[in-house]
Amino acid sequence: MAFKGPNISYRPTAQRTIGGPEMTPIINQGKANWCFGINAVNLGLDLRVGSEKIFDHNRARTLFLVGTEDVAPTHGATAAKRYVFQIGDVQAGITIETGGPSGNA
Repeated sequence: MAFKGPNISYRPTAQRTIGGPEMTPIINQGKANWCFGINAVNLGLDLRVGSEKIFDHNRARTLFLVGTEDVAPTHGATAAKRYVFQIGDVQAGITIETGGPSGNA
């Protein structure tokens, strides 16, 4: 399946860590409609393409979400899910943890 909403790809204005844990933008679009962001720089590194290519592949529907799995959280959250993406023959996983600290911007 092609990767499309309710999630977003973004390019951070200041990359703090390459490939390390980071706070992920999360948007509440309504009662049960949550949207999380995926850092295109980190995903691009894992998929061996530049961050601009992540957006190009997403628009062309050649960035695929090939699987998800529940995993154990490792950074203090209460739950975590691993999302596996694919471009061509290359796959990479991004883990999103939830249930940790929160706040409003």
